[in-house]
Amino acid sequence: MIFARNSSRVNAVYDCICKDFIHFRGFSDSQERFLKNCAICKLQREDIISHYHQKHGIQVDEENLNFENENTFQDWKKEIERQSVCKFVLLKGKTKYSENYTCHRNGYFKPRGTGIRYLKTQGTKKINAYCLAAIKVRKENNQFHVKYTKTHVGHDNEICHIDLSPTKKAEIACKLANRIPPSAILDEVRSTYKTDCVERVHLLTYKDILNICEEFKISKDYKKHQNDAISVDLKVEELKQSAKSCVLYYKPQDIIDETNPFLNRNDFVLILMNEAQIEYFKILVPISFLSMALMELVKIFSSSLFSYSMTYVKVSLAHF
Repeated sequence: MIFARNSSRVNAVYDCICKDFIHFRGFSDSQERFLKNCAICKLQREDIISHYHQKHGIQVDEENLNFENENTFQDWKKEIERQSVCKFVLLKGKTKYSENYTCHRNGYFKPRGTGIRYLKTQGTKKINAYCLAAIKVRKENNQFHVKYTKTHVGHDNEICHIDLSPTKKAEIACKLANRIPPSAILDEVRSTYKTDCVERVHLLTYKDILNICEEFKISKDYKKHQNDAISVDLKVEELKQSAKSCVLYYKPQDIIDETNPFLNRNDFVLILMNEAQIEYFKILVPISFLSMALMELVKIFSSSLFSYSMTYVKVSLAHF
């Protein structure tokens, strides 16, 4: 039985047996704010550090450091984050004399959408529990006195759950502002990859670049033209000018090709194939056999959708 001075503020009590202790849930609103989920047994505890030590035998590794100014502290913090493959985020409640940072994987996942879209395949970075790793800063006489808790609980330190640093984002934004195509940026980043030194920037994707464009308000003028049709036409003409053009056939819309009368005016056809692909195609499939087979299929399946899907292959055969 639980006694409280203000019984109206006490919720129902639930008994959850876990190993050798009973977990009571039914705290007042003021107490509920101090409860933290254990990353191992998934139960709520008020003194989570003692719980980790007494129930799970986790030794907390702490270190006390002193820094002369904020710049040296920030440099140390960046190096620690790089070495430990994690990120420490500033908690609310920053004052003139103190700052508190916690592991970026600490806390609960809060969906911001309507639940229609699926989560990322790698999952959320939040572990829905409490991680011990933290940095507590006390400012005194322009000096930074730091208590650094190194112990992480409930997760592995993985690069995929780290965001790009503001410095890297600014570098990529500068390149985008100079109209460097995203493909060139991705190639440059991947060329710096080393197996013994993998950083978050080496996992850069096209989606990351689009997010940087949105964040820095950069227009996507790396395209040849704002109109997609004109942009494709300019890109095809550029490919045709190369020494070994991979453009096998190209017919934009609103143009009639008299050599291929089965193509309509509104049809768009672009066939790309390099020399190696052409030779490999000839070896695997004899042209005469494929041509006769396609003709028979077109006779059997006379639907417009299937005939349209055959257009690519029919045009390809005409250029061998």
